[in-house]
Amino acid sequence: MSSRILLRFLALFFTFGLVTTACSSDGGDDTDAAADTSSSAEGDSGDAEPPDDGTDTDGTDTDGTDTDGTDTDGGDEPDAECPHENDTVLLFGPYEANQPAGVNWRAGVEHGIRDVNESGGILGCQIDIEWQDTQADPDISKQVVAEGAELDPYTIMGTVFSGSTIVNMVEAQRAMIPQIVGSESPAITDRAENGDNDFIFRTSFGGDSGAPKLVQFMVEEGVEKVDLIYKNDEFGVGGAEAHREAFEAAGIAIGEEIVVQPEQIDLSAEVSQLAATDSDAVFVFFSEIETGAFHSEVAVQGFEKPLWGADPLTAGASIELATPGSADGARSHSGVVADAPLFEDWLAAHNELHPDITSVDHNNIKGYIGVYVVKEITERMGSFDRDAFPATLHCASITVEDEPGVLLDVSYDANGDVDRESFIVEVVDGVATVIATVPPLENLADRGC
Repeated sequence: MSSRILLRFLALFFTFGLVTTACSSDGGDDTDAAADTSSSAEGDSGDAEPPDDGTDTDGTDTDGTDTDGTDTDGGDEPDAECPHENDTVLLFGPYEANQPAGVNWRAGVEHGIRDVNESGGILGCQIDIEWQDTQADPDISKQVVAEGAELDPYTIMGTVFSGSTIVNMVEAQRAMIPQIVGSESPAITDRAENGDNDFIFRTSFGGDSGAPKLVQFMVEEGVEKVDLIYKNDEFGVGGAEAHREAFEAAGIAIGEEIVVQPEQIDLSAEVSQLAATDSDAVFVFFSEIETGAFHSEVAVQGFEKPLWGADPLTAGASIELATPGSADGARSHSGVVADAPLFEDWLAAHNELHPDITSVDHNNIKGYIGVYVVKEITERMGSFDRDAFPATLHCASITVEDEPGVLLDVSYDANGDVDRESFIVEVVDGVATVIATVPPLENLADRGC
C-alpha cells in the first residue's frame, strides 16, 4: 500500500514540475517584450517637447504600423528575410526637434514610411523607425547617432544641419550603416575631408553642386558684383566658399563679406552695412531662423538690393518666420520646391497627413525622397544588405518610372551626391514660385562614375 502511495506522489510531483517549467517560460517572453517596449519609449524621451510622433492614442502609428512594429494590415509573407522582429525593418532618425528644418525632415520621412508601408513595405517588410532629438547640437548628435547604431538599424535617416552631420556621420561610418541626410555642406561628401566615407548619401544638392546653377542664372540676370552674408557654421561657411568660387569663375566680383552667428535674429547692423555698399546684389546663406529675421529686417530698413541664395532663402519655414510680405522678391536655387506644380499631389497628401505643419518646404520633400531611395536600392539588391548598399547606390540612377516615390529622376555620384533637375525660385505674394527649371549637370563621369 505504501509503495503505491509513493509512486502516485512521485508521478504528481513530476507533473507539477512540467507545468511550472512551461509557465516560467511564457513569463520570460512577456518580460522581454515589456523590456523592449520600455526601451523604445526611453529612446524618445530625449525630446523635451517632442512634436507629434505619428502615434495615435490607441497605440497605432499613423504610418500603418503598430508601435511594436507589426503590420496592422496583415499581408503576405515577406519577399526577403526581414532584418528585425515582427517582419519589420528598423530605421533610426536623428533629427533637430528645435529647428524648422528638423521638424519638416521628420514629417517628410514619416510621410514616406506611411506610403511605403501602405504599398507593402520594402521586400514585404514593414518599416519601423526610432526617432531621437539631437537638439541641433553637434556633440549631442554624435552621441545620439552612436546610441542609435546600437539598435542595429538598416539605415540612419538624418540629420539635416551640416554642423551635426559632419560630426555624427563618423559614428554611422564606424558602424557601417548607410546614412541618408538633408545636409548641404560640401565637406560632408568630400572624400578628402570625410575619411573616405562610403556610407553617406544626400537627398539634396551639396553647396558645390548647387552653386554653379544659381550663379549662371545670376549672370544671365546681369549681376556684376555681390556681397556675401552667411552663417558661421559648417553649412554657412562651406556653402559660402562654394558660391565664392562659382562667383569668381563666372566673373562676378565679390564685395563685402559678413558673418552672423547661429540663431542671431538682430541683424539691423548687418543690413545697414549691406545697404551702404556699391554691390548690386546680396547672396544670403543662413538657416531658416536667421533667414526669417533677415527678411524682416530688410523690410524694416527698406532695403532694395536683390537677394539671392539657396533653399532656405525661399523656404516655407523662412517665409513663415518673416514679417508678411518681407520675403517677396527673394530668389534662390532650390533642389525641390513644395509649392511647385510638379509636387501638387504630393503636397496635398502631405498636408492631409501633417495638418499641423503650415510651412512645408524642401526639407519635407528631401525626407520623403530619402525613404524611397532606400526602398528602391534595397529592392534592386533583393535583400537588406548594408554592406552592399553603398556600391549599389553609388553611380546609380533612379527614375520616376523605376520608383514614382523619388518624385524626380535622380542620379548619385561616387561620393553620395545627387544630380537631377532643379529650380530657380522667387517668392511672390509669400509663396515660393518656380520661375525657371535648371537641367541636371550630367557630369557624373567627372564625379567618379
